[in-house]
Amino acid sequence: MATDPLGSTSPEVMLTNVKNLDLLMQDSALTQPDRFGVTRRTWKGIEYGVEEKINSVANAAATPLVASIAEGITKTTPLTNKFFRVIANGVDALTRQILFENVSGIATPRDVQITRDDLTAVARNNSDLRWSDYPWAITDENGQPIIAVKYDGFAHIVTNELPGSDLLHHQYRWGVFDNDTGDLIHGYTHDGGVALGGSRILDADFQYVFCDENENIIFGIRWDGTFYPGSATTDAVCYTKGAEGRRRVWVWINGMPYQLTSSGDAWAPQVVGGSVQWLTTQNGGVASQSTPLPAVASIAAFVKRVFHILSYGQSLSTGTGTTPVNTSPHCANRLLTLQMGVIASNPVTAITESSVTPLKAMSSVVREPPVVAMSINLLDDDRIDSDAALISSAHGQGGQSIAQLERGTAYYSNLITAATYAKPYVENLGLTYTPIIAWIQGEADRNLPAGEYTSQLMALRNHLEEDIRVAINQPDLSLPMLIDQISNMTAYRLTSSFVPLEQLQMALDHPGLFYCAGPKYWLETITDGVHMTTESSQRLGCMHARAAGEIFAGKSWLPTYCTSAVRHGRIVTLTFHTPTPPLVLDTTHVSDPGMNGIRWIDDSQSASVTSVTVNSDNTVTLLLNTEPVGANPSIGIADAGISGNAGGPFTGARANLRDSAPDIDILGTPFFNWACHQRIAVTAE
Repeated sequence: MATDPLGSTSPEVMLTNVKNLDLLMQDSALTQPDRFGVTRRTWKGIEYGVEEKINSVANAAATPLVASIAEGITKTTPLTNKFFRVIANGVDALTRQILFENVSGIATPRDVQITRDDLTAVARNNSDLRWSDYPWAITDENGQPIIAVKYDGFAHIVTNELPGSDLLHHQYRWGVFDNDTGDLIHGYTHDGGVALGGSRILDADFQYVFCDENENIIFGIRWDGTFYPGSATTDAVCYTKGAEGRRRVWVWINGMPYQLTSSGDAWAPQVVGGSVQWLTTQNGGVASQSTPLPAVASIAAFVKRVFHILSYGQSLSTGTGTTPVNTSPHCANRLLTLQMGVIASNPVTAITESSVTPLKAMSSVVREPPVVAMSINLLDDDRIDSDAALISSAHGQGGQSIAQLERGTAYYSNLITAATYAKPYVENLGLTYTPIIAWIQGEADRNLPAGEYTSQLMALRNHLEEDIRVAINQPDLSLPMLIDQISNMTAYRLTSSFVPLEQLQMALDHPGLFYCAGPKYWLETITDGVHMTTESSQRLGCMHARAAGEIFAGKSWLPTYCTSAVRHGRIVTLTFHTPTPPLVLDTTHVSDPGMNGIRWIDDSQSASVTSVTVNSDNTVTLLLNTEPVGANPSIGIADAGISGNAGGPFTGARANLRDSAPDIDILGTPFFNWACHQRIAVTAE
C-alpha cells in the first residue's frame, strides 16, 4: 500500500491517509511518518516550533545589545545569562540584530531580527513588502508571510496569504476525489455538510442509510439513487436532515417520510405519544417545540403555496425506455402527484376529477420520467422556498409533433383537466396554486424548415395559457414554459436541425415566456441512440430543476450560450454568457468531436477552425486557417454531427464547452451547464 503512487484512489490508501491525518492533528509526538516513511511535523510539532521561536524573539528583546561577539561572550554565561545581541549591517542596508547563545564559551547564532524602524522605512519605499508588523516570519517564495511572530511576542498565522490558497476548492473544505475524473468521492462542505459522490468505496450498496437502535435499516438511498424502504418495522421514527445550523425535523411513518420543519435548526427529535418533540434555538437560548404527527396524504403545515409542474411533450418527457427507481415517496407532504400517479396508464383516455384528486405522495410506478427527479432536486437543493410544495404530473406521448399535442387532442385535454381539478383542491386547503409547463419535445418536428418550429410552439404556449386561465379562473396568469434542446437528431440520419437552434432562440427572444434549461448531448442514450438511460432521465430532470428554481424565485435564467462572435483577420473572438464562471473546455465528460465542436460557416465554406482557446474572461479565441471571404459568416457550436450516430456525449452533435457550476444531481454526481446548440452570426472588425 505504501508503494501505491501519489493520487491513488485505493480504499486502503484513503483509510491510511485518514489515520495519518488524525495522528498529525491530534498526537502529542512532535513528528510522525507519512505513508512513504517521510518524517513530518505534527500540529503539536508546529506549535512547539512556533513557541520556540516566540521564546527566541522574547529572549532577543531581553538580552543585552553589545558591539561585538567578543564583548557578548564576556558579558554572558553559558548557564544563566546566555543570550546576547550584536548589530550587523547587511548588503541591503537593513540593520539586523543577530541573536547569539553562549554555548560553552562559543557564540552560536540563533536568530536574526530586522529592526522595526528599518522595516517601516523599507515598507514605505517598497509596496510589495507586506509584513512590516513581523520581526520574524515564514514566508512564501514572494516574501509574503505565512506564519509570523509579532513584536509583542504573539504568533500570527496569515491564512489569507497561504501559498496555493487560490487552489482551495470552492465547495468542499475537505474531500476525496477520483484521480481520473476529478469527481467527488466523499467530502465535507464549507457549511459542515457531508457530501457523497458516486464512488462505491464507502459502502457497496448504500450512499446513505437510516437505522433503528438495533442497526436494522429503516430506509436507505442506494448508489444509483433508488430508494430502499428497509426491513425494520416501526410506527413512527423521527430524525433530522441537513447540516448543522439548518437541520430539519423529519418523521418516518408506515413507509413514508414527512418533513415537519422547513427553517431554523433542530436537534434531538423524539416521538412522544401522537407528537414529535425537538430542541431548537430561540431568543438566544434553547427551547423545546412539538407538532402532531402528520396525517396520511396531508400537506405540510408550513406550506403556503403549491407549484404544479405539468410535464408535456413526447417520449423523453414520460421516461420511455427507463425503469422506475424512486418507487417510494421522497417527501410525502411536499412532493405530490395526481391520484392516478405521475403518468396515466392510458394517455389517450380522458381523465376525470377522481383521476386528479385527492392528491397523493409522488413516486415512480411504470417509468422514471424526468419530472420526478426534477421535483426531488428542487426540494433537496432548496431550489423552492421553504413554504412551497410541488405537484408533478406528466401528460406527453411518444412520437408526437406539436400539431399532435395541440388544442383538441386527448393529451392536451388531459393536461387542462389536471390543472382544472388540482387548483380548487389546493385552494380548499388555504393554499395558492401556480402552474408551469415543462416541455420536452422536438424530435418529431426535426425536419421543419427554419422558423416553423418557433411559430408552432409559440401558438401552443398561447393556447395552453388561454385555456388554463379559464380552467383555474385566473385571467391574469402568465404561463412560463421551460424547454430544453433536442440533441439526438443524428440518430434520425440527420447532420443538423433547426429545432435545437430555435429552442434556444425562443428563450432569448421571449424572456418570461420561455426558459431554456440547456442541451441534452451530455446525457447518455440507450441503444437506439434516441431515448435516455434511467440515470440520464433523472439527470435531465435535475437540469430542468436548476432552471425552474430560478423561475419559481421570480428570477431570470439563461444557459451557457454565445452572445457575440467578432472576427479580426484570422482570429474570431466568442463571448459567452456563463451561469457559473469560468468557462471550461471539458473532454472528459464529453469527447472531442473535432475542434471541440466549433466550426466556421459561410456560403462558400472559405475557412475552417484550426485551434480553440478558452480565456479567463469567458471568451473563446478561434484561429482560422485563412482569412474567410464567403458571405453570411457564422460560427456553429454543437450544431452538426455525423448522420446515423447515436445522440449522447461521445457520438452525437456536441461541444466541449461548459461552465463551472458546483451542482450535484440526485445521483450524487456533478452536472454543469453545457454550451447550447447554436449558430451565431459573425461581425467583422
